[in-house]
Amino acid sequence: MKTQLIPLEPHDDLISIRDKMSWAKTPRILLVWPARGRVDVRPLDLALLHRHAEALGAELGLVTRNAEIRQAARQMKLPVFSTTKNAQRKPWPERQPARPSRRFPKMDFRALRAALPAPELFNFSGQPVTRIAAFSVGVLAVLLVALIFLPSAEIRIAPPAQPQSVTISISAETNAWQVQISGVIPARQKTLTLELTDSKASSGKALFPDEPASGMARFTNLTALEVALPAKLVILTRSTTPLRFETVKEARLLAGNGKTVDVPIRAVQPGSVGNLP
Repeated sequence: MKTQLIPLEPHDDLISIRDKMSWAKTPRILLVWPARGRVDVRPLDLALLHRHAEALGAELGLVTRNAEIRQAARQMKLPVFSTTKNAQRKPWPERQPARPSRRFPKMDFRALRAALPAPELFNFSGQPVTRIAAFSVGVLAVLLVALIFLPSAEIRIAPPAQPQSVTISISAETNAWQVQISGVIPARQKTLTLELTDSKASSGKALFPDEPASGMARFTNLTALEVALPAKLVILTRSTTPLRFETVKEARLLAGNGKTVDVPIRAVQPGSVGNLP
């Protein structure tokens, strides 16, 4: 007969072992305890595993050297082996279907019928209302007895909490429409224009020479000839530290002594350094 070997790990518990058993498709299931380490299985858990195997329609066997588990298995009449080879060579005990015990003694209906009064006293053939009432009372009595003696049980199990953590790499993609188990989440691209304006009172004043001084200069002809004045003609002041100015455009000084012409000029150096006080 085919046997499904299920090796157990030290981290296995009742839930993980039941899941492994559910995948078995053979008439026999053999749970193999590890050679080293303990498995978190108690005698009560062993009874639950036995019931789960019966629900699957399979026989349950154990391969373990744990004395506590072996003793609990013998009490449950489960086959226990020392090695997997012995489990495959030795015959397994045949399963005997459990017969429900009779809770009530067998009733002698013939004696009860003989003890009843004469049937003429219970002739309701001509009274249908009485027959229906008697039938209803009998059905209610049976239901009441069933509710009183119906077995019931309440089992409370507090499974241990085991925190688990999983690390998943998440990537955002614009062509994804929904969250995928591989770690892809949908993303949308949006463009925003942010403008910030702030002002604050200045704490002082400073001069930045960025523009040269400008003005007009008058040229006087001291000769009888016409004089041409080119652009960017540099002229100097008569101060202790001479300041330099240059003409902005070309000009012509007419011939004749005393002739004058006004030409726009600007300082060579920007700021107050290149300007007259």
